[in-house]
Amino acid sequence: MAEIRDRKFRNRRIAKKRQIIVPHVTIRQSISILLLKLIVLEIIAAIVFVIFLPILFSSQLTNVFPYIDLYNTSVFFLAVLVKMIITIYAVLSWLNEYFEITPSLVRHKKGIFFVKVEQLALDDIQSITLQQGLLGKLLNFGTLSLFDWKWRKQEYLYDIHNPTKYLDIIETLLPGIDEEKDIFISEHLFKERKDRGGGENNG
Repeated sequence: MAEIRDRKFRNRRIAKKRQIIVPHVTIRQSISILLLKLIVLEIIAAIVFVIFLPILFSSQLTNVFPYIDLYNTSVFFLAVLVKMIITIYAVLSWLNEYFEITPSLVRHKKGIFFVKVEQLALDDIQSITLQQGLLGKLLNFGTLSLFDWKWRKQEYLYDIHNPTKYLDIIETLLPGIDEEKDIFISEHLFKERKDRGGGENNG
């Protein structure tokens, strides 16, 4: 009996040493939203090009203005440059806007050059609502609405990926539910990584 108890104790110590504590969980807007924005940008660029193509490359204008070919080339490269800048801005905006869930608050950071930070204490959350349409269910994204009873207003985690998982995390971190809240965040992350690893092995 003494040997069995000692073996369990050693296993428990090993498991405790392997535990990693993380201070927060970072949440970004679903990448599906970014892809949809880029697709819309491509469609708008194609429509503009089709509309102005007959005007810019008209043979009549070429006969009237000898340098119209050079002008058309400049306009084309300028349009490509503008589209590239808008695309880079959309990607950087997506990368630089995110939410952080800590054991005590939900923090929202956004901004490329000037970072704006907003935060909501978990103690001030009265209710949480998940808003998820048909497209959100298909692509697994949705919006979490957090009601701040202190300031009587709603705070939103817009179009985040896998909103059900983060809904469970926030509910578990609310006061009086779990004392070791930072450990729970770590276990949730490790569980997600394990599930991903299992899915890859099965594939």
